[in-house]
Amino acid sequence: VPRSAPSELGKTALIVPAGKTAYYVSDLTAPGTWQTSQEITADGGGGNKIEGAFGLGFTNDEIPFHEATALHDMSVALICFDYLYLSLSAVPRALSVLGEDLLRELLRQDALRLIHNQADVGILFYAQEAVGSLGNVTIRAKDGSGAEPLASRIRRMFQPVPGKEKQARDFLGELERQTVVYDRSDEVNLPSLVRGALLMPGVSKLLGIGDAILPAQVPRWLRYPYLRLAHLVQTAALCTEYRIQAAKLPFGGAHLTSAAFGVQPVELQADHLASYVSSGNFNSDLGALLLQDMSILRTILRFRDSPGGESFRREVGQALAVDGGREFNASVNAGLKQTIPLDVLQRAHDQLLRLMTESAKVTHVPAVWSAARQSDASTRYWRAKSQKMLLEMCAARGIGKNDPCICGSGEKLRLCCLPPLAS
Repeated sequence: VPRSAPSELGKTALIVPAGKTAYYVSDLTAPGTWQTSQEITADGGGGNKIEGAFGLGFTNDEIPFHEATALHDMSVALICFDYLYLSLSAVPRALSVLGEDLLRELLRQDALRLIHNQADVGILFYAQEAVGSLGNVTIRAKDGSGAEPLASRIRRMFQPVPGKEKQARDFLGELERQTVVYDRSDEVNLPSLVRGALLMPGVSKLLGIGDAILPAQVPRWLRYPYLRLAHLVQTAALCTEYRIQAAKLPFGGAHLTSAAFGVQPVELQADHLASYVSSGNFNSDLGALLLQDMSILRTILRFRDSPGGESFRREVGQALAVDGGREFNASVNAGLKQTIPLDVLQRAHDQLLRLMTESAKVTHVPAVWSAARQSDASTRYWRAKSQKMLLEMCAARGIGKNDPCICGSGEKLRLCCLPPLAS
């Protein structure tokens, strides 16, 4: 596989080679309780405090289902694509479901590649202000000379177990070698691209943005819906930069992407093909299969190395619904523009089944449901949460529905920012 020299990391290394395919899981959802957002307070000078918000910020009342999809998504990538791309920040989640040995094996086989964004799109507010703005925020090196080096960032993520410092150094070295640094956020001006997407009428309707709010403004009660849109814009930039043909988006992302970029989601997805190859059913939860027997993942890796596995990945690559004429040219949620012939699916299924039966471990899949429903198009849950936050902010400041809106437009609250959130 063509690889750039280590000195080129962050520029051209780990780009998907011609003739190969990749799947970027932009938000890896693992079991357990994880932090999905971060809010900070900083000194803005002159006695002003600046508050910042980062991340997707999902809460349980914004998502109607809570199944973790990490194992399923990674299995789909390994069966249907040559490379799985994850954010470097998702490594702790991947480690929690795979374990160190399997994760290191994916890194060594160059099946897993990582992307580190030097700058995060965040939303900044002056303390107590109802409206803020988007901006790129970069963690600086300790000496302030530039962005924090990749090696330092990785070391901050993991603490070695006492007595296993050497193994930890080896592991961190593998992570660094398989990580590409995206440092073009300022050059591409992601905040400006997000503001451009906010001008699309469908986006404003989905997020519940009032007519008085300008694209340069971010209402505090909408900060996380805005950041979810920023996540999609950033995903588009990364897929373009590294030639990634398909991306798995967070909940609500497919519908929002359609409104922002005009990319229409399709019904048939690589999820269905991977499900059939693994279980003989089109709607199986591969994560449930692996939870019963994680050794199946190594069987999938053997299948990847077989001629049948390589042939199957080529078929998937040719069927991807990649819209080259759009701003976002990756296939949303690995949608397919055409079906894969049943005989091709059956051959791949038979070969993987033979590899599984070599160790006499054939596991029944206990749960059958469409993983594609995790990309539910509705964002009404987001609007309901934003409406609650808006009303709480207004109540704290003694603003009633007939008082001037908190956004400063001069219109009554009930005629300004409240109606878009009630639809």
